[in-house]
Amino acid sequence: MSLELLRFACNMQQELDNNDHKSGWEGLSPQWIIHRIKQETNELERAIKNKRLRKKIISECADIANFAMMLADNTRNS
Repeated sequence: MSLELLRFACNMQQELDNNDHKSGWEGLSPQWIIHRIKQETNELERAIKNKRLRKKIISECADIANFAMMLADNTRNS
């Protein structure tokens, strides 16, 4: 695994850990997850436009990736 991929996977895990108090993603509809991906993409665009800290931009990227992972995981398990 490349260093970049490992680093990004750690960012994804950190975002999941930050939201550990929430219920899991099993049973979430694909439409709901796609809606959340769009919301997170808008947040990413705003963060870039407003020249936010790199940490915020990376966090938004990890959020988007996590929702995509949730959709893939639910699809795999259905």
